[in-house]
Amino acid sequence: MSGEPSPSAPPAFCLPVRPPARLSRSVCLSPRPQPLQDIDISPDILISAKRTLTTYGLQDKLPHLTITQDLTLDFLPSAHFDIVHAHSVFSHSPAEVIDECLAHVGRILAPGGFFDFTFDRTEGTEGTEHQVLHEDFYYRTETLLELARRHGLEARFMADWEKRPHGQSKIRVNNPA
Repeated sequence: MSGEPSPSAPPAFCLPVRPPARLSRSVCLSPRPQPLQDIDISPDILISAKRTLTTYGLQDKLPHLTITQDLTLDFLPSAHFDIVHAHSVFSHSPAEVIDECLAHVGRILAPGGFFDFTFDRTEGTEGTEHQVLHEDFYYRTETLLELARRHGLEARFMADWEKRPHGQSKIRVNNPA
């Protein structure tokens, strides 16, 4: 759930994916032959996504922009998406929202598919997770890895992502089933 896209930066949901990959942003999802599926709780974010699609000439990706009230992903098909991506979503989400997403994302991942998400990281021992004004949430890496594992998912910290100048950390989740 990011804000207004920068005109100079490509949108978060336009990752360089070779056909026939199916992509998502969160949440953003894209089934074959690469249409984009973007879901959000905010109509304003979806309107911004529509403008971004137009700005970058992505109409041929057959975009589907869907408003949702939760992250149960219940309206999406099972075992369908190769890539699900939540960029700067969980940095603004309480643990219950992340837990809800992780409880359901495994169902929509295709075999070999993965779910990448960024988050604001904090260091320290258990219990050092915190939030600021109920808008910015900070999590220990191990807390989120364990949360994914509780839902039968494999999860790993993307250390190479730390070298990039974006200010957030990243975790990749796979469904071993």
